[in-house]
Amino acid sequence: MKKYCIIGAGNYLSDIFDIIHANNGKVVEIYHNAPESENTRGISIKQRIDLLDYDVKYYRSLEKFVPSDEYRYIMGLARPSKYELIEKMKKKFKINFDILVHPNAHIGSNVSTGEGTIIAPGTVIAPNVHIGDFVIINRNVSIGHDTKIGNFSNVGPAANIAGSSKIDNNCIISMGALILDHIMVGSWAIIGAGAVVTKDIEGGMVAVGVPAKPIKTNS
Repeated sequence: MKKYCIIGAGNYLSDIFDIIHANNGKVVEIYHNAPESENTRGISIKQRIDLLDYDVKYYRSLEKFVPSDEYRYIMGLARPSKYELIEKMKKKFKINFDILVHPNAHIGSNVSTGEGTIIAPGTVIAPNVHIGDFVIINRNVSIGHDTKIGNFSNVGPAANIAGSSKIDNNCIISMGALILDHIMVGSWAIIGAGAVVTKDIEGGMVAVGVPAKPIKTNS
């Protein structure tokens, strides 16, 4: 059985558990190392761990972290700013992160995936797609042919990105968003939930609506 260590635990943790288990894996250690918001409508990281039917070593910080050749490492944060923690881990501990793909995702021919990327079940990725490093592709996402998705980006559940599009680095494509073909979304842009993107979106903008229009700068 594959042994996994998760670095940085966020709201996406339950889904990561699911994908690890689907790959005949088991979570051995978790280093939280991220602020946890007070959300009375959700459950805490610790409560999510307690729902597993086996013991997991849980650490609030990285103080006791020691790399092991026995473990596969997964980045547990979804937000684009995770690049800061990744840079720290790779520089200090010289570790590499695993690619994690659920077996119920459909991956077309000539698809390339960078380090640390996570692909959830129900996702369909067409041929000749390039996905960068540390990208999260959530459940039931559709990505069209010849599309490129940049490093550290996050594609929400049921989003649909049509063919020959380009999503730059550190972007958030929220749940249910639709991006038409041949569209470019610049770095650090946020596309709101259910938005329909019919024109290019400049980097650093927040775009919402049908059709999607920039409403403010992503601060």
